Amino acid sequence: MSMTITSQDEKTVVIPAGIDSLNAFRHWVFSGGFPERGRISYLDGVMEIDMSPEEIDSHVTLKGALTNSMWQFVEEFDLGRVFADGALLVNRDANIANEPDLMFCTWQTLISQRVEIKETKPGNRRYMELNGSPDVVVEVVSRASIRKDKKILRQKYFSAGVREYWLIDASGAEIDFQLLTRGVRQFRNVRPGKDDSRLSTVFNRRIRMVREPDRIGMWRYRIEWLQAGG
Repeated sequence: MSMTITSQDEKTVVIPAGIDSLNAFRHWVFSGGFPERGRISYLDGVMEIDMSPEEIDSHVTLKGALTNSMWQFVEEFDLGRVFADGALLVNRDANIANEPDLMFCTWQTLISQRVEIKETKPGNRRYMELNGSPDVVVEVVSRASIRKDKKILRQKYFSAGVREYWLIDASGAEIDFQLLTRGVRQFRNVRPGKDDSRLSTVFNRRIRMVREPDRIGMWRYRIEWLQAGG
């Protein structure tokens, strides 16, 4: 039996019967019947459904700035590939299929097939899935995703072998930027320096996030890539 879910803004999604495994979920994603709007994730046997629109000032603008800044930095130094919002991350060890806000893979990660860019069907050259363990995964927290981003995905991305998890919440008076790196059993939070930057060992740079009001009073975000020894 299929299931119909109605969100707070009265948008609905119909979940077909039999979506009870990672492979079944992936088949649904690529079947043509998967919803174009909202986020639906398969997280170790549980489907997380968020049909709420993203807020412009604390989510959409920040995500755009992050994607643009990381893409320019990676291209300048030819470090690998950046994958923007919409790419599906699949990891069988963690038993998840999820769409992060942003991902980065080094060339070595891609060449060694630590991450494989998969076609929806062999030979059709429609690439929609990253299968494996990206070097960096970024999530921008929304009001509807607090539990998912800060608790569930923090655990699942560690199980998936992600090297760094960037968790960013811009809904408060100050930006809450957590740069999480791998510890023995869980991610550990990299402590900020005196200039409020955090060291990314993946990029060998200190990362600082700055925001300031623009001409109409909304936020403008800037991501600074500082020398590691600075």
